[in-house]
Amino acid sequence: MGVDGDADIAVHPLVSWAPKGLRKGEEGLEPKKTVERTKNMKRISIAAVALAIVATACSSTGPDTTSSSAEGAVPVVEESTTTTSTLLESESAEADEAVQVGSPAPLVSCADLPRAESSVQGVLPNNASPNDLLLGVLYTYADENPDTFAGLWIDRDNGGAVVVAFTDDVEPHRVELNSRSPLPTDVQVVVPAPEITDTRTLGERVRFVFDVVQLEFTEAELVATQDELSDLLLRDGTGVFGVGLGTIENRVSLFLVDPSPEELDTVARAVDGLPACVEIQISPEPPSGPLNIIPEPGEPLEFPPGLAAVGWRLDPAFPRPQPTDTEIHILATELGCANGRDPGENLRGPQVVERDDVILIAFAVVPVAGPADCPGNPETAVTVTLDSPVGDRALRNGANPLRQPDS
Repeated sequence: MGVDGDADIAVHPLVSWAPKGLRKGEEGLEPKKTVERTKNMKRISIAAVALAIVATACSSTGPDTTSSSAEGAVPVVEESTTTTSTLLESESAEADEAVQVGSPAPLVSCADLPRAESSVQGVLPNNASPNDLLLGVLYTYADENPDTFAGLWIDRDNGGAVVVAFTDDVEPHRVELNSRSPLPTDVQVVVPAPEITDTRTLGERVRFVFDVVQLEFTEAELVATQDELSDLLLRDGTGVFGVGLGTIENRVSLFLVDPSPEELDTVARAVDGLPACVEIQISPEPPSGPLNIIPEPGEPLEFPPGLAAVGWRLDPAFPRPQPTDTEIHILATELGCANGRDPGENLRGPQVVERDDVILIAFAVVPVAGPADCPGNPETAVTVTLDSPVGDRALRNGANPLRQPDS
């Protein structure tokens, strides 16, 4: 049985989070990148994380096995499967106060910080992009004011209004920006830059809506803090997997995965006095007991929290199964991004369901915590023992994420 799995890297849910780097992920975005706000983002509170810790103390591609069955061999349903490794998120009750971790530094949740937004309503339809030439006007002005510029983003919650932030009085900036028109010397948002055919000022535009807001820290200060914390914390033993710019929160955002109390204390001391906040992912505990994920006929496939998809194929080192066989030799492959690890004890199963016309075999895996690279995962040899001979029944992956439920 052939299985292909293309898995995307699990990423941090905050879209305004422009990472300096991911300890086990892909390259970050440049700080000056237009970011967008989205609604209903789930993030775990620091209070819940601390209580939980105290209480409890990519792609991989299976080899192509498309081949004709030998005479008398058991039919095997060949399936091409693609799955995505997703970042499991936890949601808890809101925490209104920062939690003291160690002394003297408090850790502040990014979810509890106020998020800057536009006071005016934009007119962009759906997820349309603002005019690149007019964005270039804003970026040019930002470059002219590095000592006060604090960020730029698209406020999707307010009709796609473009928000540009400074740390001083915003009115002089608003007046100056309203008087500006696109110039050939402006920052190029796209290359090549579009031809300038409309020389009206920003203040004369109806469909380009922008607002100017005041924040506490400049983008330069945040970038410097980001560099400092990246050098200090992007290493093993801190629980930190990413350090990025939380432009809308006006903080540097630290992304932690399953931190220990000692790691929380290390981070708290490192960020003491710095404009930083944290977002924490706590991995769910996988279910105990025998694997039980193969759905009943007509039911959808659902992986329980703490488990992820595994593909399998017949092991070509053995003859294809014959009707009298009661053993099936399989090569199982973790489908999510897993840094190319051997799953070892993280591999769960097999679960075997024998029906009149089909034998369903399923595996699952406890996924890597946090972001992971996708170099391709190794295959694990497994021998599956059946209760009765194969007969003329087909063999099928009972936990194929893309296969429709059996009717």
